[in-house]
Amino acid sequence: MSGIKTFNILIKIILQISIISVFSFAHAIEIIDDKSFTNGFRKAPSRGPECSFPVANRPAGSWHFVEVAENTFFCANPANKPNTAISARTSLISSNGAKSFSFGNGAARMKYNSKQEWINGCNMQNAPNYGDPVTHWPHLLFANTLPNTDSSGFISQTERNSFGLNYSFTFSAEFKLNKLTKNGSECDLESDPSLHYGAQNRALFYIGLVLVKKQYDRLIAPGRNKIYLVINAARLGNNFSTPWLGNDQLSDSNPVYITADNEYGIGSPNGQWKSVTFNVNKVAQQALDKIYKQHGEYHKLEDYYVGELYLGWEIWGGFDTDIEFKNISLQKSTSNAYASLHRYWNHPAGDHYYTTDYIPGGFLGYVYEGNIGRLSINQPSGTKPFVQFYNAANADHAYSTSPTQSPGNGYEFEKTLGYLSPLNTGTKLYEYWEPNIRDHYYTQDYIPGGFSGYQYQGRFPGDLK
Repeated sequence: MSGIKTFNILIKIILQISIISVFSFAHAIEIIDDKSFTNGFRKAPSRGPECSFPVANRPAGSWHFVEVAENTFFCANPANKPNTAISARTSLISSNGAKSFSFGNGAARMKYNSKQEWINGCNMQNAPNYGDPVTHWPHLLFANTLPNTDSSGFISQTERNSFGLNYSFTFSAEFKLNKLTKNGSECDLESDPSLHYGAQNRALFYIGLVLVKKQYDRLIAPGRNKIYLVINAARLGNNFSTPWLGNDQLSDSNPVYITADNEYGIGSPNGQWKSVTFNVNKVAQQALDKIYKQHGEYHKLEDYYVGELYLGWEIWGGFDTDIEFKNISLQKSTSNAYASLHRYWNHPAGDHYYTTDYIPGGFLGYVYEGNIGRLSINQPSGTKPFVQFYNAANADHAYSTSPTQSPGNGYEFEKTLGYLSPLNTGTKLYEYWEPNIRDHYYTQDYIPGGFSGYQYQGRFPGDLK
């Protein structure tokens, strides 16, 4: 039975075809102060005498650019006057016309032809003016340093951007991908493939969220004071069949988590607007789970806050791109959100599998058995995580309330599905074990004498809603 499933592939398939039942928030505040870019934007600091706007002077809540470029640098075009806020101007363009940004009527448009960059955008490490010895592939990012203050009184100023207990974030936006084509030669990385971290010849448009630890600990190694969530929205080149976790290229080596293709994708270039919405808490928890699996470090989501938002391209090689976006929103709610917990059964494997993904037709030999209750998506006070483990030798999934509390020998942590309510505040959940087929089973049904070979193990230490 152990060879019947490869679950990193399985999870991708689930995410592509599933429907997640989530109960929406009751009340929320908007974290982004200028959703429609009415206050203009500033040029973030980069190399060269034209770009002297200091990092410390970026006003919180303002939009600004982050560029790694050479031939297409906005700052290198004197007509752009990059050091001032430009609420009246509606566009920027590089001197050679290969890169432009414009906005109007609440929407922004970003065009970038990286073939016109230094050596076709392959490696700008040794570029004459703006080369960066560490980050040397083309970047064009539209960023917002999120304010950590609030005048509404709904959330205290120090907690505005924090996850915290009872808080949940939702990101939403509309995107229109007009063009994404490969138009440059292949990058030659034979001399040093590590220069591009295995990402040669790829264009990636993403929604980036920087999680910052509330209590900044300079002694953490490798760095976990920041976590970069990269929501893979559009890509051409190197694929991400499963989520990816690595370190950023900077000296602090904070983790970068990139979601898999098609989880939150815009789709192929078709010139049509498409809405993208996701629960930030869920993506952040997936990143923390992967950090635990790869590094054995357990970090709590409530210890972080959202510090920055990025929209834009990182490109390795020559690509011609054109994208528009509008209605950028990051909302925070103090009310709870729930997801239904569904059970599936694979008879040949002798395995019950539980997930918040609803696939009525089943998948890969797993037959849908029904909804057994609800889990909290965010982490209200007093709740416990509902954590999934997998034993490859037994082909068995089992669950506990901590990634550090394995259900038994041979079980490896996989992910956190959500959060259980405190005991006696919701629907009771019971655990059973079938020793012959080595299968864990969870249900609301209380059968102390067991059933059909399944032995009663006790009440689970948390309730469903």
